[in-house]
Amino acid sequence: MEALPEEIIDVIFLRLPIKSLLKCKAVCKTWNSIISTSSFIDTHLHLNCRDGQLLLLQAFSSPADRREPFSLHRDNPSFDVYTKLRNPFLAYDRTQAAISKKKSIALGSEPINVVGTCNGLVCLVARDFTVLIWNPSIRKFVVLARPSVTFIRDDNPRISYAFGYDSSTNDYKVLRTVSYVQGARSCEVEIWSLARGSWKSLTASIVISGDDARYPKAFLHDTHAFVNGALHWFHQYKMINYHDSIVSFDISSESFGEMTMPAFWGNREICLISRYRDSLAFFEQEFTDVFRLGVFRLSMWVMEEYGVANSCTIIFTMDFHHITYPYPRPLWFRNSGDVVLERIQGVLKSVDSKTKSTTDFRINGYVSYDFMDYFVESLVLLDKPNAISY
Repeated sequence: MEALPEEIIDVIFLRLPIKSLLKCKAVCKTWNSIISTSSFIDTHLHLNCRDGQLLLLQAFSSPADRREPFSLHRDNPSFDVYTKLRNPFLAYDRTQAAISKKKSIALGSEPINVVGTCNGLVCLVARDFTVLIWNPSIRKFVVLARPSVTFIRDDNPRISYAFGYDSSTNDYKVLRTVSYVQGARSCEVEIWSLARGSWKSLTASIVISGDDARYPKAFLHDTHAFVNGALHWFHQYKMINYHDSIVSFDISSESFGEMTMPAFWGNREICLISRYRDSLAFFEQEFTDVFRLGVFRLSMWVMEEYGVANSCTIIFTMDFHHITYPYPRPLWFRNSGDVVLERIQGVLKSVDSKTKSTTDFRINGYVSYDFMDYFVESLVLLDKPNAISY
């Protein structure tokens, strides 16, 4: 290999998986230099981002199991475990203990909220609102600076986070909104950029139909979808009648927008928004004769043409009988197109969207999961000097 031109070494390295590249980095300074460049990291991601057949899962676990709450699984019929992932907040706790003599909350034993994933990065938020951008494949994470927008707990604030990728600048961004049920303060918004390494307040007001400026109802929902370079939230409001819309935030221009739902959508009881491959997907949840029969109806729609309301087509409608709370919750999609539903009588189910058949499955003995998403291994963060290794 030493006698080969650097261009040939580049071509060979670009075909290697992440684990092999990390071993190659340790061989010599030249190889380490090649693999650690931003151009190599970006090219490797571009060549391999469509090859991933992995799903990232976060198990609903007890405090004793929170050392490894995450795992990667091959998206095959047997759902094999690819690797278990150590909680990065354990490493964060050690880092904080080393630089401060004050006793702090051990976040590694606390529940973690997964904001989202993108290009091998996972955005995590702890109970005290510490935010990490984590790459489990290379065992590195970046700790976000404390936000500039503060809040008063007596105002009963709602803190919401979203995570996305700006392809125009090759940057990763975290959006944070602080809304208020009480008090006179308006909803405040700020955005963090990996390239910049800091937060920036967005002074432009959010104009969302039918909303109080202090508390946009779109941010009440925990779920959002990153599609076509924008973040999306489902929004239902009432003036005279109920109206549905989608609130969007363009990651590149850092501006809010709104698109309408199709006229036939009507008054839905509950709607969840998600990403289905490269399209927006919506789940309608209806309760029919719930007190007498306990019938729960779930329908899935996909927006075939982005931004075109009338391009929404129904994928399936299924009825579940004698369902009790907690009701079925769409967790994610498999590469086959199957929908993973959680909490159908305490069992995880995979639904074939074409045949409507369901399959029960249990992973590692767990029956409940808080998060599931597509995952592709990458080297992103490898070139960031402020990234912490563990």
